[in-house]
Amino acid sequence: APKDGAQAMTAKGKLTINGITQAITLTGSVRLDGKKVHVAGSYKLKMTDFQVKPPSISILVTSINVMDEVEVVFDLVLGS
Repeated sequence: APKDGAQAMTAKGKLTINGITQAITLTGSVRLDGKKVHVAGSYKLKMTDFQVKPPSISILVTSINVMDEVEVVFDLVLGS
């Protein structure tokens, strides 16, 4: 739930990664601070939905694999 006097917000649009476009809905919070607007939230996506192969690294006897799902976090301050 939003805090510090913020209000919940929903924004619909299109996200293009690797030439693949998908419709998305962002949720988060928006707060007015004088002449500035603060917008914050996050969005989870799967790399494979955009035909991106999750990276992996092999070093000697250890292997590191990145999960397919990633979370994009945004925190914007808009103003003059």
